Amino acid sequence: MISFWIPILAIVGLANATYLLYKKTRNEKLVCLIGHDCDSVTKSKYGYIFGIPNEVVGIGFYVLVLVLFLLSFLGVASIQGFPWGALLLTLAIPASLASLYLLGVQAFVLKKWCDYCIIATLINFSIHYMAMLGENWPHSV
Repeated sequence: MISFWIPILAIVGLANATYLLYKKTRNEKLVCLIGHDCDSVTKSKYGYIFGIPNEVVGIGFYVLVLVLFLLSFLGVASIQGFPWGALLLTLAIPASLASLYLLGVQAFVLKKWCDYCIIATLINFSIHYMAMLGENWPHSV
């Protein structure tokens, strides 16, 4: 069953984004998993969307994914006629596109990598992929 992976990925993504935001707001140095320069990436001008930290946007995305999953699990099939799977896909597409853009920024503009950002990208692509499968939700219509 694929559906149980969606909340697991959202929880991991939420933890990742929350950790990054915590470190950023306390101005503490990030310790990257593979020794990259995460601080240079997350604190660059590309670490914000209209002055809002990317991590806050990520937290919002993961919370919405969890809420959609929870409502679906509780038997609510849709909202305003839109099935949860379609709503998830509607959220996942811009999340994946933003992740792809930021991955390109790391590779071609900053020429520096952030392990946590790469983890977020993999999570977003995975949620997007599962949303495209169309069998992600326990009670989808």
